[in-house]
Amino acid sequence: MIKNNTNYSSNSILIPMLGIFGGIVIFKHNMTRRKVQKNIQRMNVYQSQGYIIANESQIRNQYNTIPVNVPVDYRGKELIRTYTEQLTRALGPEIRLARKNISTLRIQQDRKILSTGAVGTYDPQNNIIKYTEEKASILGHETLHMASYMYEPSTDTHLTGFAQQKGDAKIGVGLNEGYTELLTARMFNHGKVTSYKRLVRIVKLIEKFFPSMGDLSHHYFTCNLPAVIRTLQNYCSRAEVMEIIFGLDKLYEYEHLPG
Repeated sequence: MIKNNTNYSSNSILIPMLGIFGGIVIFKHNMTRRKVQKNIQRMNVYQSQGYIIANESQIRNQYNTIPVNVPVDYRGKELIRTYTEQLTRALGPEIRLARKNISTLRIQQDRKILSTGAVGTYDPQNNIIKYTEEKASILGHETLHMASYMYEPSTDTHLTGFAQQKGDAKIGVGLNEGYTELLTARMFNHGKVTSYKRLVRIVKLIEKFFPSMGDLSHHYFTCNLPAVIRTLQNYCSRAEVMEIIFGLDKLYEYEHLPG
């Protein structure tokens, strides 16, 4: 269901969002300060250069190569059937990435991932969902990651929703996890947010700068982070938009539960 959101005509609302990031960087999980700072240093290179890894044209060209009606075989994947069928009803043709990825998807219960602070993970390069419990908040979240994953060969980039990763470099992860959890709550978990709560609150603010909720959803399921940046540039400079994107990434690095 698509609802119209409030339109904003001034950057006076978007820019102060940057202040949200101040004072909330707290260690809660078993990531060392050294590892976090290393990841942030990588991100800072992209922020200073003001670009992303795969551009909008490259992403759209690759997405258009994905067949729309790939047959789905749920054998061995019954755990996520409810979620993918609900996505199919909601998204129609935009379910193409899910239909493609399900064909080789593996699903494993693995309580060992609890040692990393995670209750569920999706490994896009090996197309594996790992989960600890059969909960909608876990399986629904990881199904959304699977349903929004695409490899872009011309830049050797792995795209998952709004996240882009090439080698050790990755950007858009904070925005992606916040929006994935927001969709999980709305679609599968009776509106209840169970993780990434700070990221979700910020993403809900960002969502208001789009003509409808369906616009941000469309960009998510077509892996189009550049389109999000382009839209936000209607309200402030590209440098300020990139600062928001990387601010979310830094918040994720410090406070995330992997998944």
